[in-house]
Amino acid sequence: MKVKTWAVYELGIVLILSGLAVNSPVIWGLIALLSYLMLGILRFYYLKKIIFQTRILATIILLASFGLLLSLAWHFPSHSQLHFVIYILAGLNSYCVVANAVYFYPSLLRWLILALGLTALAIALDILLGYGMVEANPNILGGYLAPILILMPVLMQSKRIWQRIVFMTISLVLAYFILLSLRRTSSQAALIAAILGVYFFVVFRSIHISLWLTSLLILLLLPVGFVIRDQLSPVSFETERAIEGRLGIWIGSLYLVEDSPITGVGVGNYATAIKKHPIYARYIPSAATPEIMEDYYLLTKTDHAHNLYLHWIVEMGIPIGLIYILLAFTVLHLAVKTALNKDWVAAVICAAYITILANALFDMPLWASRPALLFWIVMGMVTGYSQQPHRE
Repeated sequence: MKVKTWAVYELGIVLILSGLAVNSPVIWGLIALLSYLMLGILRFYYLKKIIFQTRILATIILLASFGLLLSLAWHFPSHSQLHFVIYILAGLNSYCVVANAVYFYPSLLRWLILALGLTALAIALDILLGYGMVEANPNILGGYLAPILILMPVLMQSKRIWQRIVFMTISLVLAYFILLSLRRTSSQAALIAAILGVYFFVVFRSIHISLWLTSLLILLLLPVGFVIRDQLSPVSFETERAIEGRLGIWIGSLYLVEDSPITGVGVGNYATAIKKHPIYARYIPSAATPEIMEDYYLLTKTDHAHNLYLHWIVEMGIPIGLIYILLAFTVLHLAVKTALNKDWVAAVICAAYITILANALFDMPLWASRPALLFWIVMGMVTGYSQQPHRE
C-alpha cells in the first residue's frame, strides 16, 4: 500500500472514530484509543515510517502526547473526567492524520471544509429555527461557527468554470446561514475573532490594502467607541458580570497555577479546583441568599479558565502547558509564513486558524468539548498545506 493511499484511508477511519468518541466517550472513546494505537503500530511496522513531514512539529507532538500521559499519571482521571482525556487524544490523532492527508492530497481541503460547512449549517438552522441549540452555550456555538465562516472561500477553488459556479453558490448559501446564526449567538468573542480573521486575510493578500484598512479601522474606532460607551452607560448587569467574571476567573486560575505550578490540577479537574479561590466572595453581601449568590456569577460555577492557554497551564502544569502553547504557535508560524507567499488558500486557512486562537483568548469552546475536533482539524489543514512543495 502506498503512503498516500494509507494517509487517505487513515483520515477517514480516524475522523469517524473521533466523531464517535467525542459523542460517546466511555464506550467509543476507549475503542477509538485502541484503534489509534493499532493504526500507529501498523503505520510504523508496515510502512516502515511515520508519515509526518516536519521534524520539529513531530517532536512537539510527541512531547505533547508524553506530557498528557504524564499529567494523567499525576492526576488519574475519574470516570466523570474520562471524556476530557478522550477529547484531547482524539484531537491529537485527528490533527496528525488531517495534516498527512492534506499534505499528500491538497484537493481534500475543499471536501473537508465542505463537511465542516454542512455541520455548521445544521447548527445554524437549529439556531435560526429555534430548536434545541438555542439553549446551548452561545460561546461554544459562536466559537465553532466563526472559523468555519472564514473557511468558506476555499470551496470556490476549482479549475473548471461549472464547478466554480456550483461551489461558489454552495459557499455563499452556507456563509449566509452561518453568519445569521453567528449573529444570533451574540458571542462577542466569536464575532471579534471573526473580524480579526477577515482582517488578517486582507493583510496576507495585500500589504498596501491592509495599510489603508488599518487606517480606516483607526478612524472608525473613535465613533464606535462613543457608541459603545453610550450603550453601556450605565453598564448593564449582564455586561458588568461578564467583564468582572472573566477577570475573576483569570485571577482564580493564576492562584491555581501558584498552588500547582509543575503538575497542574489535572485534566478535567478545573471546575473542582477553582472552588478553592472564590474571588467573587468579596462582592457578595453577608446576608445573601442562594439566589443572590447565583446572580453574582460565582467562580464555583465555571468549568474552565475562559482562556485556552491559561487553562492548559492550570490543568497540566507550566511545563506541559507551555508545550501545547508551543505547538499551537508553531503551527501559526507555519501558517503565516505560507500565507505571506501570496497563496490565497493558505491565507484563508491561516485566517481561520487565527480566528480560533483569538477566540481562545477569552473563551475555550474548542477544547475538551464536542466541537473540539474543529480546533485540531484546522491545525491539521494548516500544517499539511503549509508543507506543500508546489504553490498554485
